[in-house]
Amino acid sequence: MKFIYLLFTICCILLGWFIRGIYDYPLEKYRKMDQILNKISQREYSKEYNCIDFSQDAQYELKKEGIESSIIIGHKEKHNNNHAYLGIWIDPQDNEFINGYEFKYVK
Repeated sequence: MKFIYLLFTICCILLGWFIRGIYDYPLEKYRKMDQILNKISQREYSKEYNCIDFSQDAQYELKKEGIESSIIIGHKEKHNNNHAYLGIWIDPQDNEFINGYEFKYVK
């Protein structure tokens, strides 16, 4: 579980570097996000505290910092089970965290 949060954080940072360069993106918000995800990932996974709980706690902490997120439930065909993921949305044009969005399903 810790690996997923670490991988997500690294992907967000690399995306920011790729799009605008290391000096142009809101580094402080990325640092806050990284701290929150690292804090949440230290918790123990159990039957009583599972992936949805990790996602909900991370979502709550991120919201306090002004970073909106979405919990996405996906199905792992290989293991035939569901898993909760946390989506944090970043505008690729200005590297800002997106708040107040509305999703429409497009297939």
